[in-house]
Amino acid sequence: MPPLNKELRLRAVGMIEAGRLHSDVASHFGVTRITISRLASRYRTTVSVNDRRRSARPQVTTAAQDRYIVSSHLRNRFLTVPSTAIGTPGRNNNRISANTVRRRLAEKGIKVRRPYKRIKFTQRHRRNKAQWAHNHARWTRHQWNGVVFSDESRYLLDRVDGRQWVYRRRGERYSDACVRKLIDTEVEVSWYGELSIQTSCCSGKPYWSEIS
Repeated sequence: MPPLNKELRLRAVGMIEAGRLHSDVASHFGVTRITISRLASRYRTTVSVNDRRRSARPQVTTAAQDRYIVSSHLRNRFLTVPSTAIGTPGRNNNRISANTVRRRLAEKGIKVRRPYKRIKFTQRHRRNKAQWAHNHARWTRHQWNGVVFSDESRYLLDRVDGRQWVYRRRGERYSDACVRKLIDTEVEVSWYGELSIQTSCCSGKPYWSEIS
């Protein structure tokens, strides 16, 4: 049921003053009869069809608590929102909601994102890649027949490879505080596949590997 804007409210009041029944006016505008009855009562009381002034919901955190929330996530970018909500008492109750923490962080431009986990390309990396592309730009199909392209998928056995989020501001993706530190040792099973220009089929084999 769409809400009535000010123009439609004025038309509804005019129809009521012209003697139309509330049910007829409600049917005409596609709203409930109680909506028209409340509109008529408010018009008789205030001689206006404007929305009533609504008081905003009181803020559950103080300015000092807002600063604490922001500073906590700037000190530890991998701190979770629920843990911050549990550790921050509210103004009028014992705890605040996780959504309140998210809103305070968003007000300061801090949003949840996936952390960067790979090495950032240096100028030397870019030069090497450009040189490799330049050297192989004129290769023939016969030369490419001797090249095998490979890829690998990793499946962890010791732990759940869950997603970890980082809270950061725009432009802080490669900041040391926002980069995820991977563990040094983990046991995994991988699937390794190969593909060449001579065939469209992959030859893959599973194998165990232990990285240390």
